[in-house]
Amino acid sequence: MRDSCAVLLRARTRLRILPDNRGYTRACRRSSLGKRSGRWVALCAAFCSWANAPVLLAEPVDPVVNLELVTAAPTVDVGSLVEVQLLARAADSQDIPIVAVQALLNWDSDVLRLAGVIDNVTPDYEWFLSGFFNDIGTDNLNDGVTTAPMGLPFNDGDASFEALGQFPPAAWPVARPAGTRITTFVFEALRASSPTKIDIPLSAGEITTSAVFWGEGAPGVDILGDTSNVLITVTPEPSTLAMVMLGLAGSCRGRVRRGLRTK
Repeated sequence: MRDSCAVLLRARTRLRILPDNRGYTRACRRSSLGKRSGRWVALCAAFCSWANAPVLLAEPVDPVVNLELVTAAPTVDVGSLVEVQLLARAADSQDIPIVAVQALLNWDSDVLRLAGVIDNVTPDYEWFLSGFFNDIGTDNLNDGVTTAPMGLPFNDGDASFEALGQFPPAAWPVARPAGTRITTFVFEALRASSPTKIDIPLSAGEITTSAVFWGEGAPGVDILGDTSNVLITVTPEPSTLAMVMLGLAGSCRGRVRRGLRTK
């Protein structure tokens, strides 16, 4: 009888064994499956408790959203602007509602200068607020933003970007498997360089972290999975490259002439 009392809630969840039904209420409150099938599971749990059998219950698994940086122009000339998109990509095959995104940025400020972001509205969503917020008094990653609520931080190689969704009854944004554009950063190429990295660190300073906040389940649940970087190669501007090539050609021609004279 005891063997027949083990209850398996088949969902995309982690499983744990409870010694009796005392943990049923706590587990099922966190499980959408438990909410839908609560009456059936409650009966099973009561029966199994009477039989003093273990109950196999489900613990929900939060979805995962990854943050990615992508660009259509991985190679640019000195003095040019390059656009880098921030994408939220659902790790599973379903859309995931989110309420807010915080993305830390790190880059080589000798090679690239953060020039700004392309407005608050993307083809995928219109954010309530988005940008580089004044964070004086925390980790001061957005040094240079001295007015409330937002501005452009100093080009010191790190910054913290935030995007806040619209308040209900407006719909939450969703992270799609194909990727949802959160915003577009604009960088200016300052000097020629081999591939230089712009990345999203998981944390910076003492308290600031990259995060993606879930639009369902418990409030404030961070469901960020992985982050990815983007590489930018900066080449000399064409006029400078042409002058270098002409100089090399002239130098080679002079050597040839000197060689002919010595013969």
